[in-house]
Amino acid sequence: MSSGLISDVLYDAGSAMWGIASAVVIVAACQAGLDVINKGYSTALNVEQRWETAISMATLRLIVSVVSVIGAAGFVLRTQWVEQMTSGLVVGLGFGLQATIQDVVTGFIRRRYDALMVHETVIEVHTTMGKVQGKITRMHLSTFELSKGDFTYVLPWTTLREFKILRKPIKFIGDL
Repeated sequence: MSSGLISDVLYDAGSAMWGIASAVVIVAACQAGLDVINKGYSTALNVEQRWETAISMATLRLIVSVVSVIGAAGFVLRTQWVEQMTSGLVVGLGFGLQATIQDVVTGFIRRRYDALMVHETVIEVHTTMGKVQGKITRMHLSTFELSKGDFTYVLPWTTLREFKILRKPIKFIGDL
């Protein structure tokens, strides 16, 4: 073997090891930063017992982890492979979030329907449980709460594609 070939092999091996080490350090630094943010957020707001905070922090951790791993993969893998992995991830997320996106869009459309948004309006919707009647009591991003008596149903906005208004509130002359 010539000395040029040995130095080329050692250079390639060293470059590969440097790329892998850099990728690991990037991901580890992001995780350490997230741990500091999580601890500081929980301490400052004293909200360790709230599950909403845990869900929000887990979502942030997932997003930052995915972005850092994809960015770090650029140090180790070919650019074409990283682009293909990212494209596959985006397509998979698009298919996975399709129903949620439909619920959010339908919710924004239905909120513009005045007769439905009056608090005392009784409606009937068709669900997988059959026909459900009640009043909309609370609205969320992708769901709403339909209450009747002691029962509260949490339904996605897409169940309001077809609905029936059973009773509208009566307006008195003094209310006008």
